[in-house]
Amino acid sequence: PAAKVTLTADKISALKGWESLTAEQQGIITDVTIDKSGKVADIKYDTEEGVLACPQCRIPGPESWTRCPACNTDFSAAQ
Repeated sequence: PAAKVTLTADKISALKGWESLTAEQQGIITDVTIDKSGKVADIKYDTEEGVLACPQCRIPGPESWTRCPACNTDFSAAQ
């Protein structure tokens, strides 16, 4: 069963990569910090996995994910 998403609609809409995440990945995201300009400043995850900063936007994401939830950069294409 997919984890329950607890984010507010404005936090979800700030995540450009939201639609490309699996339901399981969406459920791991516990909070999104948005700065005054409406851009994602930080993302909190409920995971034991290590996180890495996105090479494009510098927002952290679990290292196994192939897309940045914040800016939707495709890491598999960036290699």
